[in-house]
Amino acid sequence: MAQTSEQTFSDRSGRATTMNETVNGFSPPFAPGDVSLQYANFKAYNGTCLDKNEQVGDFKQTYTTMAGQRFTHTKNIKDITRRCKNYIESKKSLKPYLKTANALSLKITNSPNKKPKAPSGSETGSETKKRNSGEQSYADISSNFKVFINFLNGIGGGYDTPTSELQTANLLPLQTGLVTFNEDLGELAGNVKVSGGQRKVLYDNEDGLKDKMKSIKRGVKSQYGPTSPEYNSIRLIKP
Repeated sequence: MAQTSEQTFSDRSGRATTMNETVNGFSPPFAPGDVSLQYANFKAYNGTCLDKNEQVGDFKQTYTTMAGQRFTHTKNIKDITRRCKNYIESKKSLKPYLKTANALSLKITNSPNKKPKAPSGSETGSETKKRNSGEQSYADISSNFKVFINFLNGIGGGYDTPTSELQTANLLPLQTGLVTFNEDLGELAGNVKVSGGQRKVLYDNEDGLKDKMKSIKRGVKSQYGPTSPEYNSIRLIKP
């Protein structure tokens, strides 16, 4: 199984630290032509990379936790919807409303709701499409549940269930709660995507961590020679 993105990036920074500490011990001292490759400057840049990686991980963990909460919340909405429909089925005077109740209930209870994984921050088009499709399913549940509540209110005094959690006044907070979950998770997904893109720039763009590590290798090879113990000590460290 492939490592998580956060662990992969963390490993890369770990290798960068090893290279930097190794080079810092050379005598005579390593003298790179680019000041950004000097020990303190490179260490600071790698620290920025690690901070961004931690930020992406924090956003993803928050997303995963909230997605689990939304999953539980939505299961409750589906259960409540079935019980409301069961009450209508149980009361003969509400028989004219049963067909509509069944149709609306199916729209809510048959909609898939899964615990989605947090976006990676570097999603492919198919991954983004799949995630957006899952979010649309939750949006549909929220919308259809609102219609169902309005339907129950439209029945009027006939829908007089004595069960508190099935009364329409207590259904609306469930619906608005799902709306809030959907909005917050959408914002978190955006945060993961933006911070993931920023992380990729720090690690992989021109003059990013990967390029800096390659430049250190070239600098060491130039200063100490291609067969030197100094170059051999970092030659196999993967950028």
